[in-house]
Amino acid sequence: MQQFSGTENYYRTPTCQITDGMKAVADQAGAYWLVTDIGAYMLDPVLKTYPIVFWVLKVKDGKAVLEAWDDIPGKRLFSHHYAHTDFPEGEWKLYYQDNVLFLPSEY
Repeated sequence: MQQFSGTENYYRTPTCQITDGMKAVADQAGAYWLVTDIGAYMLDPVLKTYPIVFWVLKVKDGKAVLEAWDDIPGKRLFSHHYAHTDFPEGEWKLYYQDNVLFLPSEY
């Protein structure tokens, strides 16, 4: 998803806004659940105090861990385990700032 640099559009979801790149990820991977989860987790009063939160989704063998960080590397703020996912395997980084979820290349 490195082809996304900046964004031309913002899309509203029930829990936050997403950029062109994040919309492409959600569409191609069927991952609106991830957008919804991150947006909901960002309602936490502690996470709200950070100007930007770095999210990392680690997927292996059909299982995943979603983590929130204050910086990369930095202090882990949150972690959630998923017993099953069909999201593509690998480590995926996302940023959340000002109620917008986006790809690092869109920063």
